[in-house]
Amino acid sequence: MLKSSLASPATAAAALKDLNFWYVLAWLLPLGLCRLKTSAARMGYVIVHNALVAMGFTAYHNSAGDAGPAVARPIFSIAGPLLSVSVALLIVDLAERQSCDKL
Repeated sequence: MLKSSLASPATAAAALKDLNFWYVLAWLLPLGLCRLKTSAARMGYVIVHNALVAMGFTAYHNSAGDAGPAVARPIFSIAGPLLSVSVALLIVDLAERQSCDKL
């Protein structure tokens, strides 16, 4: 059985502190969470679970210095589609409200 000697909670913490992780999700996460309630609730649970699994694999396999960039791409691939749809629904809703206010 292959076991990494680098696995530690410090690696997972380093992934969350890394700027590469937050550059990817800084704009999408706040806007996407606004309309996430209207999306399928079960999909949200699946995405959170899969993101935690990706974080665990990153903490198991990578060193603390490589953890941020190594976890940003899979988490964006997991959560990006649903958050992008949520942002699109938010933009459409805001545009409809603005057009109704002008009438």
